[in-house]
Amino acid sequence: MRVLAIIVLLVLSGSAFSDMSFAPQTVTLGRLNPSITQRNIQSTICKPGWTAKQRPSLAWTYALKVRQLKALGIPAGEAGRYWADHIVPIGLGGAPRSPRNIQPQLIADAKAKDVIEIKTYHEVCRGKKTLKEGQSVFLQSQFK
Repeated sequence: MRVLAIIVLLVLSGSAFSDMSFAPQTVTLGRLNPSITQRNIQSTICKPGWTAKQRPSLAWTYALKVRQLKALGIPAGEAGRYWADHIVPIGLGGAPRSPRNIQPQLIADAKAKDVIEIKTYHEVCRGKKTLKEGQSVFLQSQFK
């Protein structure tokens, strides 16, 4: 029954998923931190240690993850299989504490996404991509 409900949510939301498995969300769209701009990336996201200071506590993200999993009909006992993943990474100007920028994601898939996050972060901080271009990578449907 849960699988059927998830399929219905996917069809109704028009979401398309790539080969990565993300917990389907119909309200999580990704949110940006409005204080991060192209002008200030060198003193914010590209500054060593900046993202660590922005990251919410593990207790806060765990509680959010459990609530989101419950809303999806996924038992709390399965919470250990998921990370609370920022759709738009904090290091690329994603909103650190917005529940609409955080979703449960299978750990293996979150690790695969981390590779893309790190590559994109370096491209933005080295001027090979604009901040907006880097953020758009994660605002595509495969990451929602």
